[in-house]
Amino acid sequence: MEGSTDSTEGPSFQALMDSLEANGEAELDISEHALEPLQVVALAKALEVNITLQFLKLTFCQLGDEGAKALANALKSNQSLLCLSIGMNGIGEEGGQALAKALEENSKLQKLQMPFNQLGDAGGKALACALKSNKSLRVLEVSSNGLGADGGQAFAEVMECSALQTLDMSDNQLGGVGGKALGSALKSNKSLLELNVVNNCIGAEGGQAFAEGLEGNSTLQKLVVTNNQLGVAGAQALANGLKTNKALLELRVDSNSIGAEGGQAFGKALAENSTLQNLVLENNQLGDAGGKALGSALESNASLLALYVNSNGIGAEGGQALANALKSNKCLLELNLMNNNIGAEGGQAFGKALQENSTLQKLSMMDNQLADLDEKAAQALADALKSNTSLLVLEVRFNGFGAVGRQVLEEVGSTKPGFSLSL
Repeated sequence: MEGSTDSTEGPSFQALMDSLEANGEAELDISEHALEPLQVVALAKALEVNITLQFLKLTFCQLGDEGAKALANALKSNQSLLCLSIGMNGIGEEGGQALAKALEENSKLQKLQMPFNQLGDAGGKALACALKSNKSLRVLEVSSNGLGADGGQAFAEVMECSALQTLDMSDNQLGGVGGKALGSALKSNKSLLELNVVNNCIGAEGGQAFAEGLEGNSTLQKLVVTNNQLGVAGAQALANGLKTNKALLELRVDSNSIGAEGGQAFGKALAENSTLQNLVLENNQLGDAGGKALGSALESNASLLALYVNSNGIGAEGGQALANALKSNKCLLELNLMNNNIGAEGGQAFGKALQENSTLQKLSMMDNQLADLDEKAAQALADALKSNTSLLVLEVRFNGFGAVGRQVLEEVGSTKPGFSLSL
């Protein structure tokens, strides 16, 4: 426990409560300490009069509904707390509803983290309703709470009037219905900067709704739709949304089985989009066709800073296309190609590209079967490192390089101050 004590037992806990009542704490972390009901009540009473505590973390403290109710009552009068973290506490619908009522009265709390509880759709609906009147909360994390489609729809309905800037609803069984509602809500929302809906099975239908939302949205900067069964249709829709969207800076679409066609769609989108900075497409079966399309887009794209295409079955042709793009690309800082199969030819292509590129800072090519009997890929990369002045990190482990290949890379790497070689 951080603060004035490391135990919730006996005099030390009481001393901490006395300190809170005397306004002697600004931050308090009691995480992973099982609090007795009377201790939670004491903590809540101290919060009612405290005017200095700004950050309170009570993760995994066995609060339950009763503990949540006690804290909720304290929030109604507390005027100092900015961040409350109460994840993994077995808080159910009643606790969620109590906290929602508190948010309707509280005008100070800016961040509420309560992942891994059991709010259910009723608790989710109550929290969503509270956002209609609450204008102070900026960050709400309710991942893994079983909100379901109804909970997703409830949050979508208040998007237009909500002041939230970050909303994490990952792993909540939103499904296509909830995903469609949230995606459509982006059209009218003017406050949200980051939205996380990882692992919600929103499917192609949800992906298409998010695409339409992106076309009309001018504020969202980060969208995470990892592991949502988007498929080709959902990916193509999102890619089309990127063509007109001018606000999104980061998009994560990893583990969505978008295939080569999805990769090609994102390639076309990158050729037109001028604002996206980070794109994560790992584990999507892009293949050579997807790799070639993305490589072609990188030749002209002037905004993307990081591209993750690891674990995509990209072979020599796709690898060479991505490498060739680096010869003309002037903005990409990081490229992750781990766990593909670009082979020695792909490795040599990157060696040649790095001799001309002057902006890339990190290149990850671990587990790509770069080595061959002549160690040509290792030699090409080593030759490039002699003249390249921008690359700071090169990761080429698990490629089967022999003693000669390892030696030429290590010798050059050792002469470059601040350079990191993972071999």
